[in-house]
Amino acid sequence: MEADAFPRATARSRAAFERAERWIAGGTNLGGASPDHPPLFIERGEGCFVFDVDGNRYIDFINSSFALPFGHAFAPVREAVARQLEKGTFFTAPTECEARLAELLCQRVPGIERLKFCSSGSEAAMFAVRAARALTGRPRIAKMAGGFHGTSDSLSTSLGIMSAGVPFAGGSDPEKEAALGIPAALARDVVLLSFNDERRCEAAIERQRRELAAVLVEPVMGAAGMIPARREFLQFLREITRRHGILLVFDEMISLGIAPGGAQEYYGVIPDLTCCGKIIGGGLPIGCLGGRAELMEIFDLRRHRPAVNHGGTFAAHPLAMVAGAAQLEALTPEVYRRLHELGDRLRAALADLFETARAPLQVTGVGQLFCYHLNRRPVASYEAAAREDLAAALRVGGILTREGIHQASTSRGSVSTGMGAGELLTYVEAMATAIGELGLAGAARASGGA
Repeated sequence: MEADAFPRATARSRAAFERAERWIAGGTNLGGASPDHPPLFIERGEGCFVFDVDGNRYIDFINSSFALPFGHAFAPVREAVARQLEKGTFFTAPTECEARLAELLCQRVPGIERLKFCSSGSEAAMFAVRAARALTGRPRIAKMAGGFHGTSDSLSTSLGIMSAGVPFAGGSDPEKEAALGIPAALARDVVLLSFNDERRCEAAIERQRRELAAVLVEPVMGAAGMIPARREFLQFLREITRRHGILLVFDEMISLGIAPGGAQEYYGVIPDLTCCGKIIGGGLPIGCLGGRAELMEIFDLRRHRPAVNHGGTFAAHPLAMVAGAAQLEALTPEVYRRLHELGDRLRAALADLFETARAPLQVTGVGQLFCYHLNRRPVASYEAAAREDLAAALRVGGILTREGIHQASTSRGSVSTGMGAGELLTYVEAMATAIGELGLAGAARASGGA
């Protein structure tokens, strides 16, 4: 679509945003809105497509923040939710459906023997930190610089460049990098580590080993730009935390979708505690903390007094339970192979495009996950990702939207099973258009290349 035609084609979205601004701080509840690109207001989804309120169709490469591997309106999920709606929405009482989803997760994920459900990923990570401190008697936690584990106070330091935090500016100063409104004293109990860098991590962990309750890591760093861990790095974390009695916590909110047992199955490294969400809820709000049975007893008042407080009115909400179970049951080994094939093809096609155009772009990801980076060098850490041209990345995203790609103002994305060669080609062609319009072709060689 021509650039000057797009505002007219999305007039109802713009009007909806102007109306929302009157009542909603920032005009949206899903991140920040770019002043140059007001958000699309989506009316419905079908398979790998979404439709905005103006009737425009887009190929969905965000899939409800990586929660819908089958795309939208997946029949088994839709039918499971409809059956539950006939029975009621919520009862403030246990239901059989929560045991079913729990059973599926414990059977699939190697590091989960017992679990607790909650309503969001932020809560799951918060409970993981609380449990680790209670179990070890130690006050401090460590996380990767740029790692995103939700919005609890303890974890809102050095957030990823694609989340609402202060970008990494060198060094490891939790006070400087604490999110606005987080007390500096609390931030001092957070030790920042460097993803995929064993040497720097070892030095920091050894210095704080007697104070550290847990090390949190995303096996695929989502907010930093879908950066996969090296297997050796996760093995190193497993060994050093075990050596010093520190709990290793995998945040698998995003990475659980790359294999039936998540990244811990994919990499063959088993943590003490696992946080997950997104894909396990079939598109409904959900969070989960699981781990070894003896560790999870800290939440069981029958076995441990006092127990760690775990509350939440809508924890184990029946609609999320049945939607999650329906989606997980449909995620067969063949589906995972399909998602990996599609993801591999898209990443390879983008890498070829960037190399042929000599454009200063990189692509990262694993399985169905991918991210493009405005960076001249390969991206394997948050520190590397933070050096990229974020303003240019936003401009690329605006052109992709205009060309029929829904990626929700982020360079991160995922494929879904309903996609085929045509949808992948459309994405690559849209990226080629962005490279051409922004004058990025040949920029890498002109500036010295990678």
